[in-house]
Amino acid sequence: MKWIGVHRHWPAALVACLGILASLSVFEHARKTAHDRVSAELSVQAETRARDLQEVLSRYEGTIGGFAAAFPQHVDAGQFRAYAKSVFLASSILQSGFHSVAWAPRVEARGRAAFEAAASAERHAPYAIEELGPDGKPQIAPPKSEYYPLRYMEPDRPDAPLGLDMTTDKARAAALQQAIATGSMTATPPMRMLSGAEGSLLFVPVYPTGAATGPKSGNIDAPIGILVFRLSLSATVEAVIAAFQPVMPGTELYVIDDSATPGHRLIYRSGAQGAGALTAATDEAQALAEPYWGSSFQFAGRDCTLILRVAPQLLADRMGGAGWFELGAGLLLIATLTAYLVTSRVRADRLRQLADTLQREAAMRRSAEADLRFSQAAMDRSSEAICLIDPSGHYLNVNDATCRQLGYTRDELLNMTVFDVSVTTDRKTWDERWATYRETGARTFEGVRVTKDGRKFPVDITASYFQFGDKECLFTVARDATARRAIEHELRDAKDRAETANQAKSQFLANMSHELRTPLNAIIGFSEVISSALFGPVDARYRDYAQDIHGSGHHLLRIINDLLDLSKVEAGRLELHDGGVPIAVLFETCRRMMGDRAAAAGITLDIEPTGLEVDADELRLEQVLLNLVSNAVKFTPPGGSVRVAARLADDGGVAVSVADTGIGMDASEIPRALQPFGQIDNSLARPHGGTGLGLPLAVRLVELHGGAVTIDSEPGLGTTVTFTMPPERTRHRESVVTGGQVAG
Repeated sequence: MKWIGVHRHWPAALVACLGILASLSVFEHARKTAHDRVSAELSVQAETRARDLQEVLSRYEGTIGGFAAAFPQHVDAGQFRAYAKSVFLASSILQSGFHSVAWAPRVEARGRAAFEAAASAERHAPYAIEELGPDGKPQIAPPKSEYYPLRYMEPDRPDAPLGLDMTTDKARAAALQQAIATGSMTATPPMRMLSGAEGSLLFVPVYPTGAATGPKSGNIDAPIGILVFRLSLSATVEAVIAAFQPVMPGTELYVIDDSATPGHRLIYRSGAQGAGALTAATDEAQALAEPYWGSSFQFAGRDCTLILRVAPQLLADRMGGAGWFELGAGLLLIATLTAYLVTSRVRADRLRQLADTLQREAAMRRSAEADLRFSQAAMDRSSEAICLIDPSGHYLNVNDATCRQLGYTRDELLNMTVFDVSVTTDRKTWDERWATYRETGARTFEGVRVTKDGRKFPVDITASYFQFGDKECLFTVARDATARRAIEHELRDAKDRAETANQAKSQFLANMSHELRTPLNAIIGFSEVISSALFGPVDARYRDYAQDIHGSGHHLLRIINDLLDLSKVEAGRLELHDGGVPIAVLFETCRRMMGDRAAAAGITLDIEPTGLEVDADELRLEQVLLNLVSNAVKFTPPGGSVRVAARLADDGGVAVSVADTGIGMDASEIPRALQPFGQIDNSLARPHGGTGLGLPLAVRLVELHGGAVTIDSEPGLGTTVTFTMPPERTRHRESVVTGGQVAG
């Protein structure tokens, strides 16, 4: 709950924490005591069952020892068969575990041949002492000091491994040597046999009659042979345990052979069927997983452990509700004490919280009033007329600028609507306009307002719709547009005057074109007649004068043409007559018209062949190229070169470049060169400095085609002027890459 301050209840929190810790400690102690009690009971059960199992197996060992003591010193096949029959009939326990019994006499190396011959004669079949080869199959045993070969086996089967030496592998040899060394019965771990199921071998040494056996007797004589009992330890243990009282439900019983290798130690598990199910490594790991209770016992020289495991649910049932009563009682006591400590301070905290709430509300009210005064002061400081309008059109708030603009007081405006001061706002369309404000959010429009004294004036209004809670409002800013309207009127008048002046200029240029060209044509024509002496001989000086007059007339005509073309371009009256223009044709015209001039100036004119073609006005494009090449020749000293080339640009357009090795320009001079009549003052310039119209006119004509002109120049190194036509004007895109020198 929010009214509970945690820092105010630290004593209750401390008591609660300490009480919970104490309750948990008591709970854990009670659970541990119950667990120790159950564990002690299970340990007693495991020890009891292990002791009972040890007692039965000890009698088992005694029975087998008695059979060994009664074994005849000299035995043939018939006697051994009778002996084996008495062994199998002696005990039901033996019958459940035994598979077979065999006799392996001790045979020295010098008597091996005689032994094999006697055995063959008795069996009327070949007999030889054998051992297991690397592939696990019997093979003839190599010579060694002594052997313990199987002589007889009951029950006798066709696949009985008669003749197999019991020292043939490590497991059999180790158990055999232990039996001989101790003079007592010794068992091998469970192993795979040559025939039949997996099992263990019990080796019982047989000594001469009256001989002392075992390590304590000090006898060093070897036994006359070994009785070999093949049995299943798991079946034997299972038969013994089956005679005991069954384990309680939820309890599992395991028997582990501690002397066996890991993964093969499990002998018995309660509920398992057959030995094959007992050797799985997973069952062994499950048997040895904590918690378990075990007790050790011995059988046939092997150390074993009986393990008792209890299912978790059974263990929990045995422990019952130990500790839960103590835990519940402790937690209930702590909860009661904590509740008392908390409620003892709740009332004081509630009163303090109520006082703080009242103080905050008062502070918020003062802050809101201050914010309202601040907002009104900010609105009043604005020079624009600011209003706040509700959906019905009534003014909710206005600033001082609105009062000055309309001539009303604030109280008067707060009792009025927008329909009282706006000429362009109609009550019939107000709802529709408000819906538009709601959808668009903000709008800017022009309107007309009327003052208190009836004067109307234009205003620019910006209206912004917003919603505060469930209340809709319109925030408007109105600016007096009288001055703006006057400026717009003056601008329109200035534009009209400029258009009139431009028309007058165009008419003047058209008239001047006719007035200047008519006398110039007469001057050029008559000077050509005089210089050609068409009507008779003329003095040489007069002929030279006539030629100068003829050249100056042509020069003046070109200047007039450039002026007129530039004026048409700037006025937007120059029309293009587009058509297919091979670039090679432009280059040939340039070579024809500029080749002699370049050669006369000592300049190499290099024009590269090309197969490109564009869609353009051929006359204007030729004019652009001639102007650029003329400028290049004009500003290149003797011995220099001018190179003209065309290529496809990256965007698919056609780029034509004119590069010279002339005087060049720095970056600050390029903008001046692009202006009409712009002159770059340089002492190396040709004597005919020109008017400065060629380059600006070329730029205007290229731009009229939708292209662009770029200039790269450095003083003393030369200038490269490139004009690029747009991709949509490219017709033929194959370009000839070989170069050719035209003039030099």
